[in-house]
Amino acid sequence: MLTALQDAGLPVARPLGADLNAAQTDVPALLVSRLPGRLTYPRMPTAVFISALAQAAAMVHRQRVPEAVWPWNDRAANLQRSVDAGQGPDWARLRDAGIPQEPLTFVHGDLWPGNLLFRDDRLTGIVDWGHAGVGHPALEVSYLAADLRVATGSQDVHAAVIDAYEELRGPLMNRNWWELAGYLRFPADPADWLAGWTEAGLSLSAADVRVRHGAGLAYARKQLC
Repeated sequence: MLTALQDAGLPVARPLGADLNAAQTDVPALLVSRLPGRLTYPRMPTAVFISALAQAAAMVHRQRVPEAVWPWNDRAANLQRSVDAGQGPDWARLRDAGIPQEPLTFVHGDLWPGNLLFRDDRLTGIVDWGHAGVGHPALEVSYLAADLRVATGSQDVHAAVIDAYEELRGPLMNRNWWELAGYLRFPADPADWLAGWTEAGLSLSAADVRVRHGAGLAYARKQLC
């Protein structure tokens, strides 16, 4: 995976060695090169940072699906199962409207600032490719925007992320549908993911996460109605 993505020009770590059967280590292990830059998660992102996030997503979605030795994650099928089985009025809204028909692309599968490295607002690395596969690029960028909405508390930041992505890749088909789907990708209690934001250096409480996610979800729900 890493070799294929590196050959395609993505800023990913270079594999140096592997012990997949745990013959020399206690667990299966992969040794990779150290990427430049650091985790950067500003409390209020600049326009330059938001543009870099959108460029990272667009860069991933432009890639051909690399050939791999294991079956690819079918992220589109995962979404279909979630929509079919989802409980509550918001999932029912998505079911009634139907998943927008858009071309599937290569997706990272967990694209948020915690998996991106920056140096002076310049993207230097994309990490954690364990969930990569083929799926809906609009869901990936909508989830990225929802994450920023929760992290910052700003609806303007949420909109700016998707706007910047659309400038690079064109308008999302039925953007309002995807924005709601992005929020529904969170766990039933969004505070279950609090550790990810606090480890990234953000001062958030469980109450902050719940309130901000709820506000974003309510806004997306209203836009889709």
